[in-house]
Amino acid sequence: MGFLAFAFPALLLSAETYDRVIVLGFDGADYRLVRQYLEEGSLPNLDRLSRQGAFSSLQTTNPPQTPVSWSTFATGLNPGKTEIFDFLKRQKGSYFPTFAMNEERRTDFLFGARNPLVFGSILAVITLFLCVGVCLGTGYRRLGIFLASPGLALGAGLAGWFFTAAFLPTMRPDAVNNRQGESLWKITSRQGIPTQVIRVPVTFPAESGPGLTLLSGLGVPDIRGRVGTPSYYTSSPDMDPGDNEFSLEIIRLAARTGTLRSRIIGPSNKPFFEYRVQMAGEGIKDAAE
Repeated sequence: MGFLAFAFPALLLSAETYDRVIVLGFDGADYRLVRQYLEEGSLPNLDRLSRQGAFSSLQTTNPPQTPVSWSTFATGLNPGKTEIFDFLKRQKGSYFPTFAMNEERRTDFLFGARNPLVFGSILAVITLFLCVGVCLGTGYRRLGIFLASPGLALGAGLAGWFFTAAFLPTMRPDAVNNRQGESLWKITSRQGIPTQVIRVPVTFPAESGPGLTLLSGLGVPDIRGRVGTPSYYTSSPDMDPGDNEFSLEIIRLAARTGTLRSRIIGPSNKPFFEYRVQMAGEGIKDAAE
């Protein structure tokens, strides 16, 4: 599997004229077949674009797979340097396979484990200043409030501490792109060239930069943490998907005709579901909860 790319200049007519370069990439397209269809007149729009810009064969990567080829397209590096060799990779310290394009991790939420200390201290300082402000702003000293202000501040700080520790998480879900090397669009945006990247594979999580707009493509996990989970509804008792890399969900139907009652498998809202389980100190619950 490889991909086909067209590059051609375009003009945007407005108050000023801006030179643009547009690259169209087609995953899995074979250059020889596309060239044949162009000559046959079966692809008139692509033929017009190819005549306006550049269209030529490119050597594919080894192995010629989608994430491998697009990682090289984005960086100009070979797979040995992008470190994307397949859809899957082996987890460190085991032989268990995991997703190669990106991986899940957890990072600090706000101040992490110091959240109770920080927010408790902030609430204590605010309370102390409010008490002192009441005493000084009324034109006369309210001795009782002034003397009680340290205690009130301490109480507010402890309340903030316990409330934050009970309800505010210290960690949040995060993801990291395993593709190594600097992408073309990071370089162009850094040079002040406005750049748009639409649904290119191996771009999750999306990169940011001045003038850079990016919508991630293949590799974005669904809310279960998988790369899409298709469901297959069948009344055939012999249907067996076998081993499949997309974790196909088989849903058995009781009959082939008439009104059939079934179910739609929805997401478990993975980040918050895991957090609830962690806070409760319980095991994995049913996703419907």
